[in-house]
Amino acid sequence: MGATLLSGLGTEILIPVCSLVAIVFALVQWAIVSRVKLSPGLDSDTANSGSEKNGYADNLLEEEEGINDHSVVLKCAEIQNAISEGATSFLFTEYKYVGIFMVAFAVLIFLFLGSVDGFSTRSKSCTYDPTRMCKPALATAAFSTISFLLGAFTSVVSGFLGMKIATYANARTTLEARKGVGKAFITAFRSGAVMGFLLAANGLLMLYIAINLFKLYYGDDWEGLFESITGYGLGGSSMALFGRVAGGIYTKAADVGADLVGKVERNIPEDDPRNPAVIADNVGDNVGDIAGMGSDLFGSYAESSCAALVVASISSFGIDHEFTAMLYPLIVSSVGILVCLVTTLFATEFFEIKSVKEIEPALKRQLIISTILMTAAIAVVSWVALPSSFTIYYAGTQKVVKNWQLFLCVAIGLWAGLIIGFVTEYYTSNAYSPVQDVADSCRTGAATNVIFGLALGYKSVIIPIFAIAVSIYISFSFAAMYGIAMAALGMLSTIATGLAIDAYGPISDNAGGIAEMAGMSHRIRERTDALDAAGNTTAAIGKGFAIGSAALVSLALFGAFVSRAGISTVDVLSPKVFIGLLVGAMLPYWFSAMTMKSVGKAALKMVEEVRRQFNTIPGLMEGTAKPDYATCVKISTDASIKEMIAPGALVMLTPLIAGILFGVETLSGVLAGALVSGVQIAISASNTGGAWDNAKKYIEAGASEHARTLGPKGSDPHKAAVIGDTIGDPLKDTSGPSLNILIKLMAVESLVFAPFFATHGLSPHSSQIIKQGLREDRSNRATESVSWWRARLASTMLSLSPLHHPSTSASPALNFSVPPLSQPHRFCPVYHSLRSNRPAATPTSLRRRRRPFCIRALDAAQPFDYESKLAAAHFHSSHHLKIAIIGFGNFGQFLAKTLVRQGHTVLVHSRSDYSLAAKTLGVSFFSDPHDLCEEHPEVILLCTSIISTERVLSSLPLQSLRRSTLFVDVLSVKEFPRDLLLDVLPTYFDVICSHPMFGPQSARHSWNGRFFVYEKVRIGDEESRISRCEKFLNVFAREGCKMVEMSCAEHDKYAAGSQFITHTVGRVLEMLNLESTPINTKGYETLLDLVEYTASDSFDLYYGLFMYNKSALEMLERLDFAFEALRNELFGRLHHVVRKQLFEKAEKVQQPHDSFAWHRNGAALPSSSLATRSQDIAQPYEFKGLISDHLDDGSKLKIAIIGFGNFGQFLAKSFLRQGHEVLAYSRADYSDIAQKLGISYFSDADDLCEEHPEVILLCTSILSTEQVLRSLPVQRLKRSTLFVDVLSVKEFPRSLFLQNLPLYFDVLCTHPMFGPESGKNGWNGLSFVYDKVRVGSNESRVSRCDRFLDIFAREGCRMVEMSCAEHDWYAAGSQFITHTMGRVLEKFGLESTPINTKGYGTLLNLVENTAGDSFNLYYGLFMYNVNAMEQLERLDHSFESLKKQLFGRLHGVLRKQLFENAEQFQVSLEDQGSSALASSSETLKVQNA
Repeated sequence: MGATLLSGLGTEILIPVCSLVAIVFALVQWAIVSRVKLSPGLDSDTANSGSEKNGYADNLLEEEEGINDHSVVLKCAEIQNAISEGATSFLFTEYKYVGIFMVAFAVLIFLFLGSVDGFSTRSKSCTYDPTRMCKPALATAAFSTISFLLGAFTSVVSGFLGMKIATYANARTTLEARKGVGKAFITAFRSGAVMGFLLAANGLLMLYIAINLFKLYYGDDWEGLFESITGYGLGGSSMALFGRVAGGIYTKAADVGADLVGKVERNIPEDDPRNPAVIADNVGDNVGDIAGMGSDLFGSYAESSCAALVVASISSFGIDHEFTAMLYPLIVSSVGILVCLVTTLFATEFFEIKSVKEIEPALKRQLIISTILMTAAIAVVSWVALPSSFTIYYAGTQKVVKNWQLFLCVAIGLWAGLIIGFVTEYYTSNAYSPVQDVADSCRTGAATNVIFGLALGYKSVIIPIFAIAVSIYISFSFAAMYGIAMAALGMLSTIATGLAIDAYGPISDNAGGIAEMAGMSHRIRERTDALDAAGNTTAAIGKGFAIGSAALVSLALFGAFVSRAGISTVDVLSPKVFIGLLVGAMLPYWFSAMTMKSVGKAALKMVEEVRRQFNTIPGLMEGTAKPDYATCVKISTDASIKEMIAPGALVMLTPLIAGILFGVETLSGVLAGALVSGVQIAISASNTGGAWDNAKKYIEAGASEHARTLGPKGSDPHKAAVIGDTIGDPLKDTSGPSLNILIKLMAVESLVFAPFFATHGLSPHSSQIIKQGLREDRSNRATESVSWWRARLASTMLSLSPLHHPSTSASPALNFSVPPLSQPHRFCPVYHSLRSNRPAATPTSLRRRRRPFCIRALDAAQPFDYESKLAAAHFHSSHHLKIAIIGFGNFGQFLAKTLVRQGHTVLVHSRSDYSLAAKTLGVSFFSDPHDLCEEHPEVILLCTSIISTERVLSSLPLQSLRRSTLFVDVLSVKEFPRDLLLDVLPTYFDVICSHPMFGPQSARHSWNGRFFVYEKVRIGDEESRISRCEKFLNVFAREGCKMVEMSCAEHDKYAAGSQFITHTVGRVLEMLNLESTPINTKGYETLLDLVEYTASDSFDLYYGLFMYNKSALEMLERLDFAFEALRNELFGRLHHVVRKQLFEKAEKVQQPHDSFAWHRNGAALPSSSLATRSQDIAQPYEFKGLISDHLDDGSKLKIAIIGFGNFGQFLAKSFLRQGHEVLAYSRADYSDIAQKLGISYFSDADDLCEEHPEVILLCTSILSTEQVLRSLPVQRLKRSTLFVDVLSVKEFPRSLFLQNLPLYFDVLCTHPMFGPESGKNGWNGLSFVYDKVRVGSNESRVSRCDRFLDIFAREGCRMVEMSCAEHDWYAAGSQFITHTMGRVLEKFGLESTPINTKGYGTLLNLVENTAGDSFNLYYGLFMYNVNAMEQLERLDHSFESLKKQLFGRLHGVLRKQLFENAEQFQVSLEDQGSSALASSSETLKVQNA
């Protein structure tokens, strides 16, 4: 974790500034387009200007042909005005109806979300961190409603602005086409850019403003803030759905009617002014392809941003309130605006369009340029706006993510979008064989055309789905659901360019229609058709982007939904989930059927009206009469408004119905099915329709010999192509584009309403039960309170709902998990009313009327025989239990949260007053055990401490319980409670001994993968009792625990060797007050983890492990023996003389003996070579000093490794991989290994030094370093050679180098904080400590030092520059302690058990990390570090203190009674007196863990 380079203030400036830049740029483009005047006079002036831009003179084409009829300009203005008025009228009508829906749905959001907590205004526990308090649910409801309205308004504005811009530019594009295709292209593209940049800026700016305004209220509650922001995406997609559906029905009804009658029946050109539906057709292009598309892409952007923000808010960004990193999605979008701005200039300023063939490449170039530039921009943004390392929430845990991994997530989404776009182009452009094959199939009629088109659409799904799948896999692997959300945002990061290209198409289409209606030259129509053809292909590319991003953002929203709804597992073989999958997969078909039928019905009316006008209006075909355009416009308007309601209701109501009536698990199946099915259908429908459209245009254009054989217009193949195009129109412009909104909208709606579904979701069966109860007891309403009734209904729903909660059966396959929540699962609204309206006393619904005390005394003598006879009848068939927790301390509360979340009824009793904690969790607290037992819980769960268990059990009024009650303990020893329960409890009680191998600290995020050990000690034969036992065990199985059935004796055998040792080592280390250092090794991290795992457990728990486990004393003695053996081994090799020489600056002396295996890592040279070496000292090769300053300036180094043992070989492999030249020398013969590695091996140090290596790397052992250094013929080296050591102590080699090496040698002291074992999987993230002790000022020597350090930096090491003294201070407290504990445990002989705890796993890892290091290394840490002795003494003192603490509380008599006589005992303070037990009497008080 670390700070971002971009400050919070920089973020607050960057986002709004980028938005304002986009708005200014859009206005500049609009001003340029406005220069084209819809006035003949001004156009003449312009025509006479004589500009030569784009390769065309500005003389009008009509003037060149001698027409010079400026009436066409006025006619263009008239047609444009009609189109604009028609589009505006339709949108106002649509928005009037949609506005009513918007208000109604906003009220629904407020009521549903507000009811989650009974409209309470009190703060509540945070969803993902119950230890913190968050704003009330009512605030979330209010702000979600506001954000919904804001998103809906922004979506409406985006669509409306797009439509106004398009209708403003269409006629101007037509007029510019007279001057050349280049000017027409630039006008259309500039107009599209106006829409693109305005929409991108509005969406970004409104979201940013909303976040900052909401933050004024929420403050530090970012979880609630960004949960309420999700309404912004819901509002945007809701409006987009109606805009897409209504606009699609409008435009395709007019288009189909105009084509079928005009082209096929009357054989008149497209957009002929004689066609009554032509104005409606052109209006439809603007309200469907422009307004609808704008709202659609705005919805995608809003949802992907909201999905990323929601996940980030519960990750380290939100937890640590890192504002810049939190707004990373918005920063990506902001930078995307700047990238798109530069990209737009390539089309409008840098490259000129001079021919028709250059149009489509220019548009595709926009996609490629924006993608390349955006990739670089994302890299920069990820570097400056993200810390180098952070965590992302997933599956109840925080996943560590690097900033470069998140960069790859965004980049993979960006490039996947480009791939999808170009695949879409391949299948929809008539320049490629697929569309040409479809056109060729028209030879044999419309039927084969349809068959070929459908096949093309199905085939076009393959590569996009693989691209989406790869994006999901990579993104999820790197950053879980946040990565997927950012991949979706990556696809949309260049939304401004994508919208500009998308809007360009309809503008060009309109321009061609206006040219045709205005009676312009056929050459102008050819130019506009060329613009339109390119626009059709790029529009298909845009649809591919939208669908791909919809798939990714829907998956991200789905992940957020299942987390927020508290679903622990989505099992596709569960009947409820599988039914949901089937229904969800069916929904896109149902939706498509509704929209296509709506188009068909509207088109039928349009065809009839157009036919009527052709048949009844005289002179219409001859062009002497004017058609009735208004009637056709009205038909499309009325039909689209009416027909949009049913598809919209289907999408909006499905999540609400499924979530409320069938529960969140069924809804999760619906969402998954709709996502998988909808993406495939959307891609297929869009590409099929696009292929049919361009096949028709391919025949009409006749640009190739093949195309000319199929034409001309009016031929049979052309008519077949027109029929195919007509069929494809609703597919590509209505159903297909709307489906991506369907899958997004259902997901975001489910996320927004997730708290309500989780709280109020009911099944039909439960509803009937509630109604029946209301009818039966209506007569009692006058006397009983409303809260009493609500509580009673809650009890009914909790016990009888068969569909709301998951089945207990485990599925054998196809099971995928989603993150569980840490908050309790609240099933019923009465939970909230009880919290807010009821006192702390037990709710009436959850217990019977209390009997008088005298009755209870009588029951003690007569123990309810009738209840044992009726016991089976009281067990209901639901999967929920009534569980009483005895002992409501930390562990009891920890278990209660999960029990409540799973829907079980929980009652609690404790000597201490935990009523407030119970109220917070929504459980019933009883201070009197008699009251609790009279509630007849099915399960008694003993969560007391080990030493208080017998006292507590004896105090329970067993006669008040049902005689078949199940008793369960969760103690960490098992033989003791087993014997106790069998001795104390009558035989008619069932008994399970269990041990959850985790606790509140080690399993605070999830129980998944944790061991749960149990033994069914005594279970009755009745089916109901067996079923109850399985239901209780299933509580833990459903949370993902590893269920291990094991006898109590076997458990204690393993537990003594794992749990007791784990807690012993953890407590010893806790006494040392270990703290994290800047140079933690992997082994030291395991020690810190161990302390964390054991620190929260009380000493009573640890003492119980010692006291009540027969094997514990043996384990303690073995651990003591192992520690003593290690100390003896150390002190046996301690050399006082050498230590005095090293650290007291005494005169140098020779080591007393060389019995420390110098041969291990580069031994001293044989004595026979000393004479030669002495001669060399007398003749020091002065000529080499003359060239000592000459160093190899290349990036590669020549490195000589002295000591080619395990560590030397380990480093050499990385040096070679990076391309450096490596030489090696060692006393032992490693020539074979060196040869395999490709390294030059020298058995003579003189030979090696004469090779003049640039770096001498000492990889010797600590003990042999001085002797090896003294033996090197340094006079044979270049006088600027760099000496480097890699020892694990640093002050010793530093002093050694400075004392023994001449001043002209450079010295670098380093310590790689890893070895062959801990670094076998890579060095990434591992610490590399260094101190530049002496490096010459010459640039080449400084560069050489940096190049050597770069070797480790390139491998991903965390580079830490630190003085040698500082290193040794930290190392004594981390490395030496790590190796000491590792060697003690190694001598102890730890082995893995079937029930390893997480803490015990850290011990095994510690042994593994230290076992590969030699004793010489460990002894060197002790010998050559002045702080080591102090650390060893502290460790010894801590261990002795722990033993005294244990034995001070040891009760010999009690142990003898427990494990030798097995007799019942009573211990009291009065009986103890001054006996040996007096010192620990306080521990025998009743404790509540």
